[in-house]
Amino acid sequence: MPADAIPQPLYDQTVSQLGMMILPYGDRWPELRDILGKIYAERAADIPWLPPGWLARVQALHGTNSMLLLPSTSLNTPPVSFLKTPDQKAWWDDFHTRANNALTAYANNQAAAGWKIVADANADAVFWDRAYNLAVVLAAPVTAARTVFANPFATLALLGAGLFLYLSIFKKK
Repeated sequence: MPADAIPQPLYDQTVSQLGMMILPYGDRWPELRDILGKIYAERAADIPWLPPGWLARVQALHGTNSMLLLPSTSLNTPPVSFLKTPDQKAWWDDFHTRANNALTAYANNQAAAGWKIVADANADAVFWDRAYNLAVVLAAPVTAARTVFANPFATLALLGAGLFLYLSIFKKK
């Protein structure tokens, strides 16, 4: 499938909503497509800050019609909608660089080197822990606030405790 056969609206939507670039190389390097698919299913799908349904949508496109999906960069146009913080953007750019380096190796007839790059990325626990922990740090205050403010009694209790603390610290003598 020639590169121009990928409709621009589909490409733009895939970049924006999934953070993935569609490339027409799936049939050329099936082992690269397979190991990337495994990484998406076993590693990336567990990143809590990815949008709901991310894996199902990536799997539906990955390998379809000879397509290969690679992480895009945070600087892509259109921008990746779910990359909200500089740390998420930096991690996603690292993910892109690793996958793109593997693709470059395959394109230069260095399949073993490309496979090693992707296998090393898959095995890099620090790399994946960094992605998982970004969500924990970012989501904790939001989750706590949603929990407290979802319950009117908890909200009143929290406000009362705050008022009590304020008055006990700043009361006039």
